[in-house]
Amino acid sequence: MGTIFTFKVDVEAIAKEMKKTEEEIRATLDGAVRSLAVMTHAKAVEMAEQNLKSLKQPYVAALSFQEIAPKIWSVSLDQSALWIEEGMEPHSMVPNLLKRNAKTAKDGSKYRAIPIGKKLLEKGSQDPRAAEVLSFVKKELKERKIPFRSIEKDAYGNPKLGVLHKIDLQYGKPSLRASHDLLSGLTIVQRKNEKGKVERHLLTFRTVSSKHYGWKWNHPGLKGAKIIDKVYDWALKTWENEILPSLFNNQS
Repeated sequence: MGTIFTFKVDVEAIAKEMKKTEEEIRATLDGAVRSLAVMTHAKAVEMAEQNLKSLKQPYVAALSFQEIAPKIWSVSLDQSALWIEEGMEPHSMVPNLLKRNAKTAKDGSKYRAIPIGKKLLEKGSQDPRAAEVLSFVKKELKERKIPFRSIEKDAYGNPKLGVLHKIDLQYGKPSLRASHDLLSGLTIVQRKNEKGKVERHLLTFRTVSSKHYGWKWNHPGLKGAKIIDKVYDWALKTWENEILPSLFNNQS
């Protein structure tokens, strides 16, 4: 369950104010409430796009509005994006990263390879550094006579599958706190997708281990976006200052 906000419309009070019966005004109010739900959802999307940057896509995808019962509308945020809405305290990412597909080392510790540079190395990336990084990678692979996007094939003309190349490129560290070069361990993989088509991917990997708990893979925390609170206030003001007055004017 995610976050849902609602507010009640006092039909009886509005009808009395407009000197109409409840039945006379209810149809008009139903349309107005639906319009408010549409406007509120659009406002939440607008706020997310203006303030969330890299997190806007999962947040917007989690927003929805719907008629949950006859004449009752809701605007909601799915649970998947609550961490963006509410924020997070600083914490270790190790337990979550090792939840799936972790392997066991000889000493009993758990470990897993995590793809790090995918967003920078995939075509169409929105990261502002992507164009520069891709240009560097293309140049380095050309010198090594390794195709950049073209599917590599064996002597019989069949696409090669699996890890084809693993090389260390000296590009520079992504931050002062980083322990590895951004393109250290660049891995080129070819594999079949769900439709059986062979795809080529350029990735970098880093290993996360249960031994890293407390000193590596620490998340600095995240300040909550609190967009639902802001858009709720906006919706109330819009209803009181714009929608209701327009109803009174139209009924006069």
